[in-house]
Amino acid sequence: MADQRLERILEKVKPKTFFEDLAEYGYLMQYLREFMWEKFENDDEFRTRMFKIMYEHSKYPVQELNYYYLFHFNNVLEQFFKKVDHNA
Repeated sequence: MADQRLERILEKVKPKTFFEDLAEYGYLMQYLREFMWEKFENDDEFRTRMFKIMYEHSKYPVQELNYYYLFHFNNVLEQFFKKVDHNA
């Protein structure tokens, strides 16, 4: 229990990363497009990490982030409707 609390505290006080700084000022997506687009497009884990950083640190709306969450929300709704329709 104390270890979990310590981990949460350490998570909050760690220094920001370069990506977090870019997200905070609204430039992360632009940076990714210009310098890391291939990695962003092809590496699911990296893309998920970047979207999480944008979500947690961006002070500005990010269109791609909205699309990302809408896409996943749509998938969840499709699965729900298939299950409901299947049970009817």
